[in-house]
Amino acid sequence: MSKTICLDLDGVITDIGQQVKNYLEKDSLEVNPDLIGDVLLTPDGVEYVEYIFEDPLFWRNLLPIKNSWHCINEWFSNGYDIVFITARRSEISQSEIDPWLNGWQIQYNDVIIADMYHKYEIIDKLQPLFFVDDNPREIYKVGSITGTAVAVMETWYNQHLIKSLRSVNKLTDLKIG
Repeated sequence: MSKTICLDLDGVITDIGQQVKNYLEKDSLEVNPDLIGDVLLTPDGVEYVEYIFEDPLFWRNLLPIKNSWHCINEWFSNGYDIVFITARRSEISQSEIDPWLNGWQIQYNDVIIADMYHKYEIIDKLQPLFFVDDNPREIYKVGSITGTAVAVMETWYNQHLIKSLRSVNKLTDLKIG
């Protein structure tokens, strides 16, 4: 049996929704769950806020979701392989991944960059115990194509998309072993 756990990074490990909201409020731009959902859960994002993702400080100042942080380190210390699969679009956002994870002392085995809605290709090769993402569309696709156990991380910006998918409020809701 696989000892690999695959997780999305933003929205599962990082509190990216709050960070985007903070930036939009700082710049006096519209803030609502649907907009944040469009920014974070669609491949093209929202053009007039893309500048946020080019700011290295945006990525450096992301806070971890505390429950996720502790849960991942516990899984890792119990011998599970932790693989983050992320669809970060910009070179700046990608270059900040390892420093951020190391700065927060989050233990992991690998980070894989994938195109949004193509994470299933990686999941199919790795055959993990499960995969968690904040994007319900991604979860549906991964689950239906690979047969991997999946769960969507419930956030305030994806509630309208969850529907009948298995969802969790925190990673400790998942029972392993």
